[in-house]
Amino acid sequence: MNRYVKQYLTLMSLMFCIALHCDILFAQARRQAQPEKASPRVANFRPIGPAATTPAVIPPVLMSKEHAALCAVKVGDTFPNISLDRLGDRPTRLSELFGRTATVVAFWRADRRASRTLLADLGPDVIEPFRQRGVAVVGVAVEQPENVARPALEKAEAQFPNLLDADGKAFAQVGKERLPRVYLVDGQGKILWFDIDYSLSTRRELNQALRAVTASSGARQE
Repeated sequence: MNRYVKQYLTLMSLMFCIALHCDILFAQARRQAQPEKASPRVANFRPIGPAATTPAVIPPVLMSKEHAALCAVKVGDTFPNISLDRLGDRPTRLSELFGRTATVVAFWRADRRASRTLLADLGPDVIEPFRQRGVAVVGVAVEQPENVARPALEKAEAQFPNLLDADGKAFAQVGKERLPRVYLVDGQGKILWFDIDYSLSTRRELNQALRAVTASSGARQE
């Protein structure tokens, strides 16, 4: 009799272990099936601490010889006055879209993650804090047809003019390979600062440069 009791208890213990193991596997499967939540991103870049009160200066553009070789224009050059089809509109010269104080020109491709992040950041980082100070933003979609560029802009909620550089020839006038690129030009189109990559340091330096330009121009918040 004791032998049957032991067998019964052993069987029950085994069934409990199997049930527990299955429950763990099902829980893992449920977690994997749920979409991952994106990590929270800072909505806009704002200097904090001493940086918020220190007078801004345009940061120098420092790069290796290899990166410099990818640039057809540099700080101090006049930005090429390219003419391209504007998304949903007529052919437009870039200079027609310049702001009175400065303009941020962003070259991008929809298949680059950094480009999509850049498009989403330009509104809160540049347009919202600096638009009333005479700063404009213009995007240039490199080798992107309208049916690719438009959804990317809508998803990023990018509310600024964009030109279509369908064959990449306009981008070739400023550089090659590395995208996205961000250029800051003054009201006359002279290049003040640029970056051939896009990262947190790009956001920080762009904010610094914009504060310097809007302060030195005497532009005031309306």
